[in-house]
Amino acid sequence: MKKQNGRSLTTEEKQRIIEAHLAVVAENKAAGIWPHQNFSEVARRANYHRQTVRAVVEDAIASDSPQAVASETSSTEIDTDRARFRLESQLKEYQDKYKDALSQLGDAEARAEVLLDIQQPVKPIKITVGAKSAKGEAVAIAQASDWHVEERVDPQTVNGLNEYNPEIAEARAQTYFKNLLKLVRKERQDVAIDTLILHVGGDLVSGYIHEELEESNYLSPVEAVQFAKRLILGGLKFLKEDGEFKRIVVPTSYGNHGRSGKKLRVSTGHKNSFEWMIYRDMAGLLANDDVISFQVVDGYFNYVECFGQWLRFHHGDAIKYGGGIGGVTIPLLRYLARVNMQRPATADFLGHFHQLTPYSRSNRFVVNGSLIGFNSYAQRIGASPEPPLQSFHLFDAKHGFTISAPIIVEDEAR
Repeated sequence: MKKQNGRSLTTEEKQRIIEAHLAVVAENKAAGIWPHQNFSEVARRANYHRQTVRAVVEDAIASDSPQAVASETSSTEIDTDRARFRLESQLKEYQDKYKDALSQLGDAEARAEVLLDIQQPVKPIKITVGAKSAKGEAVAIAQASDWHVEERVDPQTVNGLNEYNPEIAEARAQTYFKNLLKLVRKERQDVAIDTLILHVGGDLVSGYIHEELEESNYLSPVEAVQFAKRLILGGLKFLKEDGEFKRIVVPTSYGNHGRSGKKLRVSTGHKNSFEWMIYRDMAGLLANDDVISFQVVDGYFNYVECFGQWLRFHHGDAIKYGGGIGGVTIPLLRYLARVNMQRPATADFLGHFHQLTPYSRSNRFVVNGSLIGFNSYAQRIGASPEPPLQSFHLFDAKHGFTISAPIIVEDEAR
């Protein structure tokens, strides 16, 4: 058992503690351990409490016991040990810094070697123009929607960002057909384009679906659809005569603006649409045409086969979107996922939202722009001002969708 402090120790016990103390001091000196004294180790060896050992050693030193005094480390020796300890610590720090410097130097030398290797002269590959291979085949796809030919856009109501009236509508329509053909001719340098799919996608007119349109429109709904019909027929005639197409396919979609009443109808929507009426009229006029063929349907969707794949055309007003983060993309993707369960399609073409969105392989849809451009309604809902644009895409027989471009419709003279 260890002896407790406070009990008188015999001379032999004190001597045993002093001897153990001297032994520990000697061992620590020999091992270079500082400080040399270690009361805990002495207490373990002598089987006494640490406080008892400390008291015995300090009493012996105070009484000038030769053996205890001999165990004290001289102040000079302590200073020496402290200096040695400090120097050893500094030496280790310098050694670590030296190792780190060597590592950084090695990395720098490695980078320098790489840079020198990069700067070595190389022999460029040789590209030669070989014999022209046979051209591939592609179909041009353009959209004509959201023209609102009779609507008024007073520049004073949109901070001067736009102006629109029937004269401007006709000028933009002419520019649309001319620039559409320019894009086709440019792409024909590398691929054969014999077929044009021209989606006439609805809202060619604004109609009277809102009371303010009755006040502001330049033309009545009947006058407006006749005007739109004249623009479309003129454009088709131009494309047939100057476009060198073997086929011009015209899938149609009636919009939400061209209806005869203010209330939207679903199953009988076509029967109450001024646009559907002129589509049927134009289809009848061109029924025997050897190039142009209309595809007018009674339902909402219009499907056209292209190189064994189905393309789906519709106006876009079936997608419910009330604004929000991400724009129309999320509600549109959800809607198309449901529709594809009915009948799948490779891609969708729609309008309605007046914000041109080209095809991408991740989204697989095209949202057309507009001919009318920015108006008071777009300004009120905080829409970004977008210039009047229409969509153009190229569908390659081998590679699918390859080219997307906006069709600029601003009159060059304006």
